[in-house]
Amino acid sequence: MPAEIDKWTYLPQPALIAFAFSFILIVVRLLMTAAPFVAGLLRAMNESTIVLNFAGGPLAIDAFLTDALAIITAAVI
Repeated sequence: MPAEIDKWTYLPQPALIAFAFSFILIVVRLLMTAAPFVAGLLRAMNESTIVLNFAGGPLAIDAFLTDALAIITAAVI
């Protein structure tokens, strides 16, 4: 793929493809079983993708703190 496609992210293209493939697999598994563990996997996959996307940029601290706040909020609820 051309290099201009992934200018919006710090992740390399193979990592983006791996995240997309695993995200699709987890969504299919969630639709088949509807288990809380699979829902947690989906949430962890989503948040790790977001945080890794900002890992090399100036928004890394904000992304990590927002992720930590979401985890603490979910643990309290």
